[in-house]
This record gives sequence, C-alpha cells and structure tokens, in this order.
Amino acid sequence: MTMSMTMSIRTTSSEREISPSAKADRLHGEGSAGARPRLLGLAPSLPTVLILCAVFAAITPATARALDKHIPPPTPGIGSPASRAPQLVRPLGPEDKAFLKELSRRSFRYFWEQADPHTGLVLDRARTDGGPDDDKHAGAASIAATGFGLTAVCIGAEHRWVTRREARDRLRTTLRFFWEGAAQEHGWFYHFLDATTGQRKFDSEVSSIDTALLLAGVLTARQAFPNDPQIVRLATQIYERVDFTWMLDGDSLLLSHGWTPEKGFIKFRWDRYSEATILYLLAIGSPIHPISAWSWYAWTRPSTNYDGFAYIEGGPLFINQYSQAYIDFRGRREKLAPHIDYFENAVQATLANRALSLSLSRKFPGYSEDIWGVTASDSPKGYMVWGKTSAPRDLDGTVVPSAPAGSHPK
Repeated sequence: MTMSMTMSIRTTSSEREISPSAKADRLHGEGSAGARPRLLGLAPSLPTVLILCAVFAAITPATARALDKHIPPPTPGIGSPASRAPQLVRPLGPEDKAFLKELSRRSFRYFWEQADPHTGLVLDRARTDGGPDDDKHAGAASIAATGFGLTAVCIGAEHRWVTRREARDRLRTTLRFFWEGAAQEHGWFYHFLDATTGQRKFDSEVSSIDTALLLAGVLTARQAFPNDPQIVRLATQIYERVDFTWMLDGDSLLLSHGWTPEKGFIKFRWDRYSEATILYLLAIGSPIHPISAWSWYAWTRPSTNYDGFAYIEGGPLFINQYSQAYIDFRGRREKLAPHIDYFENAVQATLANRALSLSLSRKFPGYSEDIWGVTASDSPKGYMVWGKTSAPRDLDGTVVPSAPAGSHPK
C-alpha cells in the first residue's frame, strides 16, 4: 500500500508478492527451511496514524482467552515499563492535537475514496500526485489494505466523518463480497485482487498474514456494529470458515506464509517474531479450526541492543505496530521466560529506530530529532525493507512518516 498507508518522502511503485518479513528473510538468507523440528511472524506496509491511534480489541472471546493464557493482563496498580521510557518529546499541545485529528481524517479519506463501491476492496497503492497508476498496478487491491479499510470505516463513523448508515452500507458490501464473491481456499484469501472484479492479481499467493489482517478488520466491524444482524452474521461466518489447521501444512505448530494453486504451500514459516502475532492469536482462538496454544511459543524471539535500547527484533518497525493496532498489549507479559511485554518492546524498538536515524544525520542531513523514521516502504529504488537496526542496509535518507506515526500512542 502506498499514499497514506506507506507514504515516504519519495515514492515510486513496486510490486510485492509476499509479506515484508518474508521478503526480508529471503533477501538475507533467513527463514525456516530445514529448521524443523523444533519448538520455538497495505501485508501491507504501515497502517496509518488513523489505525494505530484507535485501538480496537477486535478479538473474539476465545482469542481473548488465548491472550490471557499466555500474556496475562496487568496487575492492578502496576503500570507498563513503557511508563519509564525516556521522555524524548514534549507533551502534545492544542495545535498538535488538531494536526493529528486532521491527519487522521485525511487518512480515513484514503480508505473511503480508494475502495471500490461494489466490492469494498481498497487499492494497494495510489499516487501522491493523484495521477493514474501504471498499467501493471492499476486496479490492484490488497486484502490487508481492505482489512485496515474496514477498521477505518468504523473509526470514521465514530468520528462522524461519515454517517453510521453510510458506514454500515460499506461494511455490509465488503463483508458480503468476501463471504460470497472472493476466491478463497479453505477460508484464506489471495493477497492481491482486482478491485472491481475481485479476481486474483499478479499470480499472488493465498496469504496467511494478509488474511489475518483482513480478519482483524472484519472482527472490528462486528464489534463496532454489534446490533446489525447482517454484519455480525457475515463477519462471524468469514472468520469461522478459515481453516487454520490447513495452513500448518503438516507442521504441529508453525503456520506457512501461504499457498498457491501452482506450487502448493510456501516453504517459509512464521517462525520468528513478526507482524504475525495477530495471526497466531486468531488461529489459537478460532472457535472452529484452532491450532495448538503452544504455537505462541514456537517462534523464535531474537534479541538485539541498539544504542542502549534492548528489544526483540524480527524485521522493520512495522512488525511491532500491526498487531497492536488491534490488540492492547499494554502491561501484559508472557508467562514463560523471558516474560516479554510486547508494548514495551515496541517502545524500545521505536526509540532504537529514532536513534538509527540520528546516527545517520551527518550523512543524511534531512534526519533530525524531529524528522526521523524508517521502515518498509516504497522508495526511488522500489520497495525496500528498511529499519532493521541490526542490519541497516541500503538506507538512502528517505524519511518514512508512518514509522514514527504508527508508534504514536494516542
């Protein structure tokens, strides 16, 4: 996704066939091939400040129980360690708040205006100058972008940027399309679809992570409109149809990145910390096709320390943001060692990302204490998986606004 989803200071189009973490693993020779058996995650680029600033607990009771089992809620009276993070920015003033409100409203307009009115599918990218896209990418929608779009519609209705009737009609249209019209395999959907016809684009894969991000939006719609029988029914049916056990492809714990009719399952697994935390929680909490709760502990948690900020790192900054657009990890810690607090981990990763930009300010004077941030994004060189502090490859001075904006807590 581009524009409000992945807008960088300089943007060009590029095709992405797999999720950012998957692409990073392939580029750097990582992945799970040959690593089993063992007990161990627009996908899009970044959701906008609109999505990250409005946390919806878009999870079912079963998923909530799975979350509570492995990451218990905070003890009353004990705050998250994030409260002890360095105060690097001043408190928001009235002008700041007005700016964020207007930015959120404009971000919402992207999802509203770039969705096909008959399918609800949201375009994967749009040119920042408003011009037509190239022939290759014209009309290409992403199911993850559509999941964020469903969430955006709910937020838009709450802020009265559209009426509840308008929002309800859009949600019904989109959910009806995914239940009745979109091609699916065991409940999983293709990564890229033609926004108008709903046909598969780019020979893309049936994507596990992108389906999960779509489901997050589907369940958000159900929660935001609980008194609409049609929305509740369609959202429930779409979620319950997904066969999470099928996506294991014979593994007892680790989910595959996806499947294609031409080659079968993708060999790479969601076997390390990534944006797939939402995928695993939805899979563990599935009321019809659940996977083992031990899958939560099956993926690795590689630790790193950059400029004094210690955290687990699995890829660009966005992997700390996607799931937390929907799941409130604040004050929760895993039951098993090292008892990770994923909200605090995201804070540390964000501070490290800022420090990385500042360390390059002499080479790239555009970086400063107030202008910083890199993550997976389009660039003059195409789609780049930037922001991994342990391997800061190919940075060229591009500032990706969604990196810091996606970490904003309010």
